[in-house]
Amino acid sequence: MVRRSTQYRPRSWRWPALATAIVLWLTAATVAHAMPDLVLSEILCDPADPVDGEGVTIYLTVTNQGDETVTTDFWVPVWVEESFIGSLKVTQDLDPAEPTTYGSLTIGWTAAPSDHSISAKADGGHTDIWGNWVDVDLVAEADETNNELEVILSVPWPDLIVSDIAMSPPAPVDGQSTTIYLTVRNQGPGGLVRNFWVPTWVDEDCIGWVQVSQDLDPGESTTYGSLTIGWTAIPGDHSVYATADGGHKDVWGNWVNVDLVMESDEFNNVFSRDLGSSWSDLVVTALASDPPNPEPGQPVTFTATIRNAGDGATTRDFWVPILIDGGYHDSKKITKDLLPGFDDTIAFNPWTAAEGSHEVCVEADGGHKDIWGNWVNVNLVAESDEANNEHCLSVFWPQIGVEPTSLSFVVGERGGRPAAETDAVATIWASRLLTVQNVGTGALHVEDIVGLPSGWLLAAPTSFLVLPGESRSVTVYADTSAPAGGTLEIHSDDPLTPMVVVPVAVEAQTWFEDDDPAVDYTGPWQPYTNPACSDGHLKYSNTPGSWCTLDFYGTGITWSTATGPMMGQARVYLDGGYAAQVDLYRPALGLTPLGRTGLASGWHTLAIVVGPEKNPSSTDYIVAVDAFEVLP
Repeated sequence: MVRRSTQYRPRSWRWPALATAIVLWLTAATVAHAMPDLVLSEILCDPADPVDGEGVTIYLTVTNQGDETVTTDFWVPVWVEESFIGSLKVTQDLDPAEPTTYGSLTIGWTAAPSDHSISAKADGGHTDIWGNWVDVDLVAEADETNNELEVILSVPWPDLIVSDIAMSPPAPVDGQSTTIYLTVRNQGPGGLVRNFWVPTWVDEDCIGWVQVSQDLDPGESTTYGSLTIGWTAIPGDHSVYATADGGHKDVWGNWVNVDLVMESDEFNNVFSRDLGSSWSDLVVTALASDPPNPEPGQPVTFTATIRNAGDGATTRDFWVPILIDGGYHDSKKITKDLLPGFDDTIAFNPWTAAEGSHEVCVEADGGHKDIWGNWVNVNLVAESDEANNEHCLSVFWPQIGVEPTSLSFVVGERGGRPAAETDAVATIWASRLLTVQNVGTGALHVEDIVGLPSGWLLAAPTSFLVLPGESRSVTVYADTSAPAGGTLEIHSDDPLTPMVVVPVAVEAQTWFEDDDPAVDYTGPWQPYTNPACSDGHLKYSNTPGSWCTLDFYGTGITWSTATGPMMGQARVYLDGGYAAQVDLYRPALGLTPLGRTGLASGWHTLAIVVGPEKNPSSTDYIVAVDAFEVLP
């Protein structure tokens, strides 16, 4: 029960008006404070610790912390750093203190390494169907300044390296199919789920690229054998290198230099290793015909032996053509792997022998004819020597060889005399053997030998027959009384070399050491060695009346002798006549040239006699002979 108050109340005409005013004021105050207030109460990421390239789901929670229910749809835009990634539309009515249902507001993002700012705004804008930004504010709130929330998400950095390049086989040879195994390791603190490319080069040539789709945790490497590239080995020293997270070629063959993975170190992606492959060298070691001397019209089978003379093997197929008289006859393909020093023998299709001489040539790693009969000049094997692949054979073909290739005599040389000559003849004779060989496969006819200098003789017929593999020697007699020269010509039926020229010459000796047999000593002469002397030695005598003589051919002569405090005097005679007396005394030792020029060209005799006189200051009678030089 409510007790009434006995206190004075206003007059009844004033009470209704006051009550109405109070009610209106209370209503107005209530309306002013009953408003919603939207806030981003939570931003969560799943996974909470993402790695590079991993899909991240961002969960947003919006709470109405106002006094009035939100019944209007509104938008929640989301940013990562400054990049807008999307807007979510909230259609849920939110009573006071009610949050949006967990999981109803989600947006996806692909993680990249760095510290990222993820922010969202309740009742923010969105983009329209044309992609234009619409900055709307659909909900009237008690506080319009607390709609945003920002969180920081750290994504650690990966770091990709090519940790190994392996080969199978480890030491490939020329033409061998080789598998290159690549291993990529993530040595960074952050994981990786992105796909990326690994291109590989041999020297400057990109031989391929592989895509890595394996997730790589920190410290994890790709599975061995999952990244392979094929290559056909070629000889030489090579550099093989690969780049983690490099480029590739698109379907049109254009190079795409992409960098798909953000790393802590972008400069350590390349890894290389050196690879050496030895060179092969293909040569034809033998070429034979069966029968070896066929008759015209007879079938002939040629066989050739191909050898790898190099240091490295080859597994490549190659062709060996045979040409007869420069024309293509046949070719065979060698498919056998040739190790260093190994051979393979092949037989060509028969050839019908034709009359006459023929040249047959075989070339290792040469060309062949295709199915249309067109010549294909291929070179399939890279070799250390590309110039020694050919070998030729002369069939029914003589080939001349001459030994020696020149004849040289010395003026005054003696040795051999034609049988028809007698001692009464003043000619000085010397002889040499000249050998004519037949190194071909057909009989060689020497038709003539001409061109001998005047007075020279041959002790054999100038025409004769030499069978294959045999030789014939001819004695050449030279008159060595005086210098002479010329060319001796040998004419034969060798189709390649019908004439062989042999230079011949008689030349005067221009230098004589003291011990040359041409220097004749009479009396006691002693040897003496000293590096200052010609050839390190000389001869001397201190016995008066001792002498030496030298017959020479020329126009002058220089006598190299010693001078010094013990030297005597020499009497010099030329061609039997007294020429001079030379005092060899000098206060100091030395070597002195003494000479005479202007003589008539021909034979001369020099004589040096140890004199009975000496310089009063000299201590002995010594006369020395070091060397003689003749002027031609």
